Amino acid sequence: MKKRFQIILFMVILWPALLFSCTIFKMTRDGNTLIGNSEDWSDPDSKVWFLAPEPGKYGRVYFGFKNGWVQGGMNEQGLFFDGLAGSVKKWQPEPDRQDYAGNLCEKILEEASTVKTAISYFKKYNFPSLVTGIFIFVDKSGETAVIQYSEGRLKIDVTDGRYCAFGYQESRANNLLKNMSNLSIAEMKQILGKCQRQDSYPTQYANVYDPQKLVVHVYPAHGATKSIKFDLKKEWAKGNHYFDLPKYAEQMNIPFLKDHKTSDMINLSNNVLDNYIGKYNTGSSMINIYRSDSVLYLKTNLIFNGIMAFWIMPLSREQFLVRDLAIEIGFKRNRAGKISGLTMKMGTEVYDANRISLK
Repeated sequence: MKKRFQIILFMVILWPALLFSCTIFKMTRDGNTLIGNSEDWSDPDSKVWFLAPEPGKYGRVYFGFKNGWVQGGMNEQGLFFDGLAGSVKKWQPEPDRQDYAGNLCEKILEEASTVKTAISYFKKYNFPSLVTGIFIFVDKSGETAVIQYSEGRLKIDVTDGRYCAFGYQESRANNLLKNMSNLSIAEMKQILGKCQRQDSYPTQYANVYDPQKLVVHVYPAHGATKSIKFDLKKEWAKGNHYFDLPKYAEQMNIPFLKDHKTSDMINLSNNVLDNYIGKYNTGSSMINIYRSDSVLYLKTNLIFNGIMAFWIMPLSREQFLVRDLAIEIGFKRNRAGKISGLTMKMGTEVYDANRISLK
């Protein structure tokens, strides 16, 4: 069971292990840029998250699936990203770069405004998703970067051409862009329709982003809603929230839902955080909790074979959430009030672990 779950989580975090699933394209004309993407995967439980601006972080919209790993999105500066699945590559961290805990692309949308700045993050941090992920960044000027790992090195290709396409239907999308008569949402939608995937990894949703107007048009493949237009400024003004795209019609008129990305976290002092540090044994796997500065991190071979660490944030002194994935951590105490173990819930899988060592 553990081995099976590791493989599944590895595939989902790094995008489906199917060569060049998803299609991404952009067109720039007369100073305006529109971006289209289709998200191809076997999970119909797609989601959209809205994270409001805060000091040091831009407002951003993210899209993904039930596991919570962000597949793509855009920030209030009009910087867009999405990912493609590529072939699995051999990868080694660069010793002169910092290891980033979690999804580096989220950090980039929080802090960067241009493709040039986004590239600098990949030169500063090691990001294991480059093992199989290919990242496309586009800013509102139309500048585009393709970031991947090739022949043991970070490879970055930048273009400011009028149009470009990548992924599963790259050739078809490029031909359609070449013959596009007008730059419009309607024509971008038509291209998305012609790039749909309909096999065992079908298109679950497709988007057209307008980075100048900060609007996203969403076309879910499931549910009662055929299309959704999100005015991002209005959504950010409502505060942090999310929707399940297949259930958007029924969720739009109920109180906002909260999850690992939109819940309110509490602050704990370093002295309190130190109480959780240690190694926890599930019987077949280890879970390591450690602190760096004022943040707790989790690292375990149950997630991505232990290659990547993840930031965990407290809802209370007993309940924590992983920032980048839909994972819940509950700490258990003994009669003396000391942390004695934890429970980690990942989807339908629950792991109980006893604490075996401190720090």
